[in-house]
Amino acid sequence: MNIETGYTEAEDGRRIFMRFLLPETPEAVVIILHGYAEHSGRYEHVMNFLGNKGYAVYTPDHRGHGRSAGVLADIESMEKILEDIRKLYKNASRKFPDLPLFLLGHSMGGLLALLYAQRYQQELKGMILTGVLAKLPADTSPFLIRISGLAARLLPRLPVEKFDYTKVSRDPKVIQRMEEDPLYYKGKVRTRTGFEIIRGIEKAIDGVEELKLPLLILHGGDDANVDPEASELVFRKAAGRDKTKEIFPGLRHEILNEPEKQEILELICDWIEQRL
Repeated sequence: MNIETGYTEAEDGRRIFMRFLLPETPEAVVIILHGYAEHSGRYEHVMNFLGNKGYAVYTPDHRGHGRSAGVLADIESMEKILEDIRKLYKNASRKFPDLPLFLLGHSMGGLLALLYAQRYQQELKGMILTGVLAKLPADTSPFLIRISGLAARLLPRLPVEKFDYTKVSRDPKVIQRMEEDPLYYKGKVRTRTGFEIIRGIEKAIDGVEELKLPLLILHGGDDANVDPEASELVFRKAAGRDKTKEIFPGLRHEILNEPEKQEILELICDWIEQRL
């Protein structure tokens, strides 16, 4: 069973790159939504783990990321990414009409999952969030937040705010692979991207109380990139009764790339299995 790749055409004609792993008789479908600055290739180990458990897995490169990017880390519109996810969902549902579907979103991918679920939660069996970007980092410049809308219009691709990717994992091999990865964006956050993320967080938090679908919320206790309070906030506000939160002491932002990733993946698969 191998991971396959290909492109799908978005509603506006944009080509969206995708990885997918399709067992012969899957029990469920999982759509993985990657985080800011990265791409689907960093989730191949997650895809293989889920595939070996009997799940079909789809993982796109979001607009502005990986092989779907015009310019790396330039998010023209979060709304367009949500439309891409919608089309992916429909394609997966047509191929596997009788299977339950789960979203697994990391960081900005978790933010996208929240926004998507607020519209279509009735079609989802559950949602897993890791290091969810539901709160801006504490060191984000207040001045940049205030002028983000204007700057996004005037200088949309201007790099302005540092994102320290070297702190996402305690595993030095993970950091080395990121350093050597030409598809991983290592520069500062661009103005339009920052504005789209700020607006996305506001919308997600405004609507999180409407969420009633099963939720698994996981976060590293030593996350220096997204405050674990973001996961606490989503957990407190979500309306559903089937919600689970776990903060892992000592783990950093990318808990699926920490030395304890096997334990995390087993936990995720056990949670999914209990809801099939």
